[in-house]
Amino acid sequence: MLTQEQIQEQIERYQDALNSLIEEIREAGRKAAIAETDYEIAFAQERLRFRYDARERGEKATVDLVDDEATVRTAELRREAFLSKNNLSTLREAISAMKANLDALRTLSASNRFVP
Repeated sequence: MLTQEQIQEQIERYQDALNSLIEEIREAGRKAAIAETDYEIAFAQERLRFRYDARERGEKATVDLVDDEATVRTAELRREAFLSKNNLSTLREAISAMKANLDALRTLSASNRFVP
């Protein structure tokens, strides 16, 4: 069984780790927003560019063809946006798990205080 002092040390370590994760999630959120915005802008630009190029060649571009071509041209940005979102989601899950562990330690600490 852990002593009260050991529990308190673990609580402090978890609090430090939680604070670190919170900083990471702030940065990850910023990066995810930038990646998503970069992708959306590039996708719209590629749609316009493809339509313009088709018109210059005298061709008619269907909506599906325009979307498909823009998707191919922006695949790397889309991948980066998905990876950024995934990183953000993973950090959120890590924070939830860390909070649960911290709550468990606090409960253990409180119950340990009342044991004779």
